[in-house]
Amino acid sequence: FYGRELASFLGTLSPSVGQTKDVDSFLGGFFYDYKLSSIADWRLSVVQGFGQHRADTLTRRAAEIVQKYKLGPHVKFVSDVGFDSQKFAHQNGFEVRMEKVTMDLKYRDISKKFFTMIGNPGDQGEQGVRTNIVLKPGDLIEMRYAANIYRDRLFPAPEALRRYNSDQTGEVTYNVTPRGQLSAQFEKRDETGRVSPLRDNLYGIGYTQGFHFWNRNMSAFVRLQDR
Repeated sequence: FYGRELASFLGTLSPSVGQTKDVDSFLGGFFYDYKLSSIADWRLSVVQGFGQHRADTLTRRAAEIVQKYKLGPHVKFVSDVGFDSQKFAHQNGFEVRMEKVTMDLKYRDISKKFFTMIGNPGDQGEQGVRTNIVLKPGDLIEMRYAANIYRDRLFPAPEALRRYNSDQTGEVTYNVTPRGQLSAQFEKRDETGRVSPLRDNLYGIGYTQGFHFWNRNMSAFVRLQDR
């Protein structure tokens, strides 16, 4: 593949640069998919950036390999490794897909000096574990839980360089009627291992009801929260 970048992470710098036909910034590369066996799939990606308008701080070339291995009818191991010509970043974990259970559990280690082709990645400098769980025990009820435990090496707290942060969210929804839904949520954030520490808890309960009004579908909701 090869094509012009429509915008940079800095935004439009001048009217002339903002016009697509004048932007001298391109990305080119290739993807290669290889099916190693009936239970293993690989994808190799190689990308290079070109052009006078491409910022000097951006990565000029990078490579990524994604490996997927089926460990059973419902379990898969996924490995994602990236290289920006100087630093590595990787994420490895398991994915579970069942009729009533969906779960992801992944460990990541992103160098604080690792960059993508368009700038800083969202998890730059982080090392930790993230999980997402969705349970559907019945047709009317659904439960969700997410947790992210990580160490911020890019902007750590000066007095606790190795302290881990923890973010947790959970929600239970119950369909009271075909168009009415009752829900309860919680959020717990403990980010005292970052340079701008934060600790916050939130609990809430709400109800949403759909209805017809003037031949239109509308909805109303009420929510109570405690922080």
